[in-house]
Amino acid sequence: GAIVWVHASQPVQLGSGEALEQRYDRRPGGPRIHSFQVDGGPNRLIEALDKLPGVIAVPRLGTVEEDLAALVRRLTSGDPAPAVVRVRQGAGGAERSSEDRTAPHLARLWALQQTQELRAKRQVRDAVELAGRFQLVTPVSGAVVLENQQQYDAAGLTPVDPQTVPSIPEPGTWALLLLGGAMLWFGRRRRPR
Repeated sequence: GAIVWVHASQPVQLGSGEALEQRYDRRPGGPRIHSFQVDGGPNRLIEALDKLPGVIAVPRLGTVEEDLAALVRRLTSGDPAPAVVRVRQGAGGAERSSEDRTAPHLARLWALQQTQELRAKRQVRDAVELAGRFQLVTPVSGAVVLENQQQYDAAGLTPVDPQTVPSIPEPGTWALLLLGGAMLWFGRRRRPR
């Protein structure tokens, strides 16, 4: 089954999505919610429910009428939605061997997708193990921030290899630096000499 939720932007979250989240946890094969937003802007409720596999944000590619008609056609015909799927395989279509390597961020994307699929199948233990192996923070796993060896010893943990931890700044950091630089440049240009 499917529920098509046609709505405007939701810039303020008036309540938590916990009740809906609990319903999905208790009924994993329940209907999918297709969130169809008719205007631009943030949707705080969908952001809160983003981790649920049954909540789908419908991409807007045309007018409201065209996109809604296409969604209803797809849902009533039973055709699957187009999707990007990450598959692990080697050259020539053969399954990858354990010696094959790929970029760490691609491996983490694959592991995140697998973790979500395992969670949807209620295989939480396997999802936690996979998330831990790839150092992912997910709804089934968390992160521990320890600062020195004494804290690691007290927690019974070993520090990860610094080479395996992504250290690229968040996009927001770059945007902030760019904005600050632009403000400095603009301020110097406007100052009388």
